[in-house]
Amino acid sequence: QPASTSEKKEEGETASQKTLPGNVNIAGEGDDPVLGDPNAGLTMVIFGDFQCHFCKKLETEVKPLIVEKYVKTGKVKIIARDFAFLGKESVWAAEAANCAFEQNRYWEYANALHSVQTGHDALVFNKENLKSFAEKINLDSGKFNNCLDSDKYLEEVKKDFEAGQALGV
Repeated sequence: QPASTSEKKEEGETASQKTLPGNVNIAGEGDDPVLGDPNAGLTMVIFGDFQCHFCKKLETEVKPLIVEKYVKTGKVKIIARDFAFLGKESVWAAEAANCAFEQNRYWEYANALHSVQTGHDALVFNKENLKSFAEKINLDSGKFNNCLDSDKYLEEVKKDFEAGQALGV
């Protein structure tokens, strides 16, 4: 059965171009990390905060199952977007993950953050620790530290957060 008119996508519109309330593109502007085949038929967008314990549960318990069954088989791609809502340390962690993405290591860095995350604990994600996590996964420390210290991705983090709010996250 064809989808109802409200569920049909416009001719030529892909799922990653789908916009929701307020003309917000749910999949972002192409500046967010993608896990899986970029041409996968389904797109899963995750708005997350590295201090959120529910986000950690999703990332460490649920997402691996989705990756194994759907991402690795080419059916689904996952897009990560920032929803840093638990304070400045959340913003710094999101910025740091974007700095790791700049070196094509977003997913590895994000996994490192989730592995040490204990909840809303400001000490875990201070800038010194964020830099240390980058060193542990052998990122170019100079580039990473300059990126993080410059707040290069602050506007990106804010933009994702505002998009999430507009979408009702």
